[in-house]
Amino acid sequence: VRALRREAKLAAGNALLALRQYEFALEQFDAALELDPDDLGARRKRITCLGRLGRHEEAADAARCLTEAQPDDPEAWSLQGRVLKDHW
Repeated sequence: VRALRREAKLAAGNALLALRQYEFALEQFDAALELDPDDLGARRKRITCLGRLGRHEEAADAARCLTEAQPDDPEAWSLQGRVLKDHW
């Protein structure tokens, strides 16, 4: 049941992100991360939402944590670069 709830939260978050409903999408990704804190996709999408909401410092901190946790992940580094560029 837990896995299905996580998948539902991710699907809802992705749909809301596509609709540019960033605040609601962020809520869904946060809920998914409560169920599975290590979900890499949810962490990335959460950072994207934070950046789109103009919460640049939070996005930068989350991106830094992601690159520290996943130093070999090029997507994490790319996301961190995008967050820093948007903040600049």
